[in-house]
Amino acid sequence: MNTNTQSQGETLLTWTAPIAPEPVRTKAWYVCAIIVAILMLIYSIYTGAWTFTGVLVLAIGLYAYAHRKAPNDKKISIQSNGVNFEGELIPWSKMDTFWIVKTPQYNQLQIHRTEKLKNNIIISLKDIDTNQLNTVLSGFIPESLDFHEKLFDKISRICKL
Repeated sequence: MNTNTQSQGETLLTWTAPIAPEPVRTKAWYVCAIIVAILMLIYSIYTGAWTFTGVLVLAIGLYAYAHRKAPNDKKISIQSNGVNFEGELIPWSKMDTFWIVKTPQYNQLQIHRTEKLKNNIIISLKDIDTNQLNTVLSGFIPESLDFHEKLFDKISRICKL
């Protein structure tokens, strides 16, 4: 008997989008980033802070590796029996609140999962009407007005990291 099969509920909303859209970086952004990186490397070498030099080289390499391709799109379906996110059906009983992060560039849905070892569901909204989404989700879990964009996410968005 296969216990992974669950009956599909009525699909209320569905869309495909990345977690956050890729920031648009200009040539000026790349020039500034390279200048800052070089200045930090020169300073760390000049002061003999070899640990800092190693961390900088590692950070630059990891950043280049992590951003070598555009982010993958994720698929989400809001259903009457839960949320189907990337092929995994999460029942409403395993989620306790949601919030919509509104930024000048995009809107992002975040759903908090009650399971400790599971990540929150995070996906950008693209062309989804936030009022309609709010109405649909509020029928199952409450919207939290206490959650906002995290400081690190805000810094990353502003600096286009």
